[in-house]
Order: sequence, then structure tokens, then C-alpha cells
Amino acid sequence: MRLRRPVFEAWKYARNQQDIDDITKMEKMNQQSLKPSKKLVTISVVRCENLQTAYESVRNVEPFFFYQFYTFDDRYSKNGMGVNPEFHDTYSYEVNFDSKAVSYFERELLEIFIFDDKAPITGKELNGKANQNDDMIGVARIPLKTVA
Repeated sequence: MRLRRPVFEAWKYARNQQDIDDITKMEKMNQQSLKPSKKLVTISVVRCENLQTAYESVRNVEPFFFYQFYTFDDRYSKNGMGVNPEFHDTYSYEVNFDSKAVSYFERELLEIFIFDDKAPITGKELNGKANQNDDMIGVARIPLKTVA
């Protein structure tokens, strides 16, 4: 019995075909890596607990918060009530995960600033400078490393 083609020729054909398949796979992977993937990042602020204001005379505290995330506009909440306000504020951002975004998430913190809308603005001086943050209650700082 005789083969149509020699075994060496069939082996060479199979090896060339495998090389072509490998090159095609690599090109597809390179094209996919050039396109930044999009991810949905959701930020949810549920509540604050045991807020302490600088002015004890203000009993009806109306806290609100704001934050600025990546390149998106500032996000402001509605006013809450009391020292344990419930916000249940959830917002989703569609982010292109390119090198700039990954770098941002690795080195930055999400800072959520909490203010009291009912705080009296006194303009007191603190260490010789006017205190501009009479209504600021505090800041929550959350690392973004876990997102990237």
C-alpha cells in the first residue's frame, strides 16, 4: 500500500497549520488587549452612624454628602435626618479600563465628604485663619485598589 503523499510532507503541513493557528490566536489577543474593556462601577452609600457635629446646639442635623469619582461629575445626595441618617444612594458608572483608569484606581481614594445643611456658619477664626468648613462633619476615605 502506498500513501498519496509522503509522511514527512503531511507532518510538515500539520506543523505549518499549527504555526498559522498560533499566529492567528496571538493577533486576536493583541487586538482585544488594545481595546480597553468597559466595567460598571457601582458606588452605594447606605448610611452614616453616630455623626458628631461641632455645634451641639444644632439638634436637627440634616447631613448630606458629596463625592467626585474619576472623571465624572460630582455626586450630591439628598439631605438625611439626624445623627444616623439613611441615604440608600446608589449610582453606577461605566468606566473604560485603560491604563489611565487602572493607574487612578491603584493610587487614589474615594473621598466622601459629609456636611450638615443646618450648621450655623460663624466664620470663626481657627489658628488665625477663617474656618471655611463650619458645616463639614467629616470625610470617609475608601481605597479604590480593590476595583482595578
